[in-house]
Amino acid sequence: MDRSNRDRPADLLPDCAAAFIDLVTEKIRYRKKVRQEVRGELVAHFEDELRDNASEQDREQKARRLVAEFGDPKVLAALVRRAKKRCRPLWAKVLVRCLQAIGAVFLYLQICALPLIIGRPTIRVNYLDWINDLVRAGRDESLNARPSFDRAAELAAKVPWPPELLAHLTTWPGDMNDQQRKATADFLDKNTQAFDVLRDAVRKPYCWRNYQLDPETRDSFPQGLTTSFSAGLVRHATEPLGGYRDLTRRLRLESEWKAYTGDLEGSLRDCLDLVRFGVHLEGKGLLIEQLVGAALDGCGQSCLFNILDKTNPSAGILKGVQQELEGLYSSQKVVVSLDTEKALQYEYVQRTFTDDGKGNGRVLRRGVPLVASDWRSLLAGLLLFRYPDRREVTRQIDGFFEAAERQIGIMPSSDEWEGNQHKLNEIARGNPFLQLESPTFPRMAQLAWHMKTHRAALVTTLGVIRYQKETGQYPTDLNELVAAGYLNRLPIDPYSGRPLVYRQTDGGFLLYSLGTNLKDNGGKLGTDSQGRPRMWADNGDWVFWPVNKE
Repeated sequence: MDRSNRDRPADLLPDCAAAFIDLVTEKIRYRKKVRQEVRGELVAHFEDELRDNASEQDREQKARRLVAEFGDPKVLAALVRRAKKRCRPLWAKVLVRCLQAIGAVFLYLQICALPLIIGRPTIRVNYLDWINDLVRAGRDESLNARPSFDRAAELAAKVPWPPELLAHLTTWPGDMNDQQRKATADFLDKNTQAFDVLRDAVRKPYCWRNYQLDPETRDSFPQGLTTSFSAGLVRHATEPLGGYRDLTRRLRLESEWKAYTGDLEGSLRDCLDLVRFGVHLEGKGLLIEQLVGAALDGCGQSCLFNILDKTNPSAGILKGVQQELEGLYSSQKVVVSLDTEKALQYEYVQRTFTDDGKGNGRVLRRGVPLVASDWRSLLAGLLLFRYPDRREVTRQIDGFFEAAERQIGIMPSSDEWEGNQHKLNEIARGNPFLQLESPTFPRMAQLAWHMKTHRAALVTTLGVIRYQKETGQYPTDLNELVAAGYLNRLPIDPYSGRPLVYRQTDGGFLLYSLGTNLKDNGGKLGTDSQGRPRMWADNGDWVFWPVNKE
């Protein structure tokens, strides 16, 4: 049918014919172009049949007969529509079928997704209170050092660092110029109140944070949760940590200044306070807080090594420092605790699964990240109506944290280290959150062993120097220190499984660990990417004494 026929109007036909054509065209319910074509064909057909009828009466009668011959307009419209579809080109048929298939799949996925949308979690445990009870452990608030830590950090923040010192924070006072030394003395004098508050705080027996959530995070709970609980908790916990780091730098400067001005006993006491500050934050609370605690602890230890290298304390002072360190470390139950991190996972499960009252339930939309690690597992779960249930996910979390805690307790030199790390990764498979955390815990385990090694080396160094001061010579080996009572036990290097390497040198001694490469490099420090000697590098030994000057 050409365009002239398709667009031909039906107004010149009898009313019955025009009405019939309009009704058929309407009932086709197909594309506009097709309806226009059918309309033109019907108009042309009626015009051809009525051409020989001159009178209006004859045309009307003939039109009525033609309409009657066509039959029911609905049936005719359906037949025409079917015929037009059959006449479509192959590409159009393929396209239509593909679109129909896509629509069917989409509809099926929508139906499959209904279980993820329908349902609500049941909140049975207030994990904020649970975490607060865990870290407080029923102790009286008067025993808590944390408010005093916050107060000391606030006092220190009111005293800005002098510009002359900002670029020389690691410079020994003896290497400063007169202007820098004057600025140091004035600056430390202004921090006296903050230091006094901190010194009183570290002598309290316990430390915990009373965790809170901001109103925005708290108000989101009734509607469910993605990561707002853990994010809100971390945000609250990390707010004062920057002030703690700054306060630590100030007290270390105070310690080195006292050593430079001759107050060795006060200097070493400040180093011990730095160590106590760090220990108070370790073994409890969020991992970010424990990491900061480890950094403060390490700062205190490094400060002690630096003071021992730069000055000449008496054997009596060293004995007191060594005994305090041994008592402090032996009283610490754990260096790293994962209890709070595990509670965060439980909180997420509680708010993203239904609860059947028997410890099980199905996952809801917000909990999909716990059960689908990629688009394939997401699609498979939708199509098969099968995701891990609440009990399975909880069992996976328990197994993961059990393996993580075991990793922290395994010495890096042990054959179990790599096997347990592989097991940790296997357990985390399929759970995106655990997969994100699985590399973190081996690093936490390494950090814990770094700290233990550093502590053992510091206590050993104190024992060796005491022995030399009191006997006039260095011990031939570490067994001699133990036998003489300068050490309680041999310091074990977790990276060799044997005692730390100790050797006498001309006028001194060498003390080192094999480090993470588990190889004895003869006491040679590893290097950074620019070839500079660096402590804790993984391409050499960790040399604790003599102290690296770079």
